[in-house]
Amino acid sequence: MAKDRIERDELASKLIMTAEGAADPLRAMAELMTDFLMEAEVAARIGAEPHERSEERVTHRNGHRERRWDTRLGTLQLQVPKLREGGYVPSFIEHRKRSEQAIISVIQEAVVKGVSTRKIEAVLEELGIAGVSGGQVSQLCAGLDEKVRKFREGPLGEIR
Repeated sequence: MAKDRIERDELASKLIMTAEGAADPLRAMAELMTDFLMEAEVAARIGAEPHERSEERVTHRNGHRERRWDTRLGTLQLQVPKLREGGYVPSFIEHRKRSEQAIISVIQEAVVKGVSTRKIEAVLEELGIAGVSGGQVSQLCAGLDEKVRKFREGPLGEIR
């Protein structure tokens, strides 16, 4: 099994090399650190490092999938490891659901108040959240439509 810790000097060297060639050094370093964290979580979960098979389990890796992660640093492009059996969601992604839900609520409120999807896109880009399309805004508001439908069909019956 590969070593389970990276030396401080080796990590610093990798971070410096990553930052030197990047247009946004802080974002590039954050992506590198999230990759390290995800690989460590998956290795601990399946009991095998990349390119190794687990003795106890038959679950092993099956490449990576790209995932956008909108942060205060802007949009990070993550390479999330895929597993052949069972799924994997990085631990740090689950912890941010509250802030993600807050953004969704703001988008839904803006739509209810009549703000155009183009204006919403522009505001999100100003916040550093790139690539949210009008279609995605509509999908986010579909959740609001579902809540309204359930409210209307609630215990009081259909409201007219």
